[in-house]
Amino acid sequence: MKPKSLALGSLAFILLFGMGLAACGPEPVTADPEEPLATTSANMKELQGFHFKYELHQPESADKADGVQSVEGDIDAQGNMKATVRLLAGGNLIDVEFIALSDTHYLKYPISPNWVSLAPEESPLGDLNLATFSIQILDQIVDPVMVGAEKRQGQRTYHIAGQVTAEDVEAIAGTVSTADLFATDLWVSTEDDRLYEVNIDGPMTLKEAPGTWRSIILSNLDVAVEIKAPQ
Repeated sequence: MKPKSLALGSLAFILLFGMGLAACGPEPVTADPEEPLATTSANMKELQGFHFKYELHQPESADKADGVQSVEGDIDAQGNMKATVRLLAGGNLIDVEFIALSDTHYLKYPISPNWVSLAPEESPLGDLNLATFSIQILDQIVDPVMVGAEKRQGQRTYHIAGQVTAEDVEAIAGTVSTADLFATDLWVSTEDDRLYEVNIDGPMTLKEAPGTWRSIILSNLDVAVEIKAPQ
């Protein structure tokens, strides 16, 4: 027979271990996901601005697909964007400074000190629209399901899973040719009803390997920014 103290110690360990495992997963929530999605969508449309980081995640073992690898910058209340776009071209990473106004795109490549101005339809980054995507996804997500509550950036958030259409993700990926729907996870705050994170699973072009996914992390929500044409 085991000593009582050893038995009690073993029981305490099992209980604590089990509680630790439970704490790692989402907190169960029974709320209808449609309500926080609608509230968050309305709030996001009223923001004075926000910071974002978009990343393309490709398997380490895969040949990396050329194109946009990451975008980080700010968006103002009018939907104008100023960001650094990291491109992969022929195995080389290139950082391009990018300003997108409603009627003109401005790009500055590392090989030149000068900005190039183009009409959006002529711009090599003409399809890139993080402002539109970050708001539309809340309205367009298909078959949303409440996963639970989790912490994100210090906020208690609802983790909502669903799918987005190829048409919707063209705002971040350009022409999509691999599927009609993509599994998507959103994290919206239960404290300030704002979107904090988006993950989208799956390759979106034929050059992207299985296991590819995309993330968008938002911060400085409702912090006003002023974005103008370069001087």
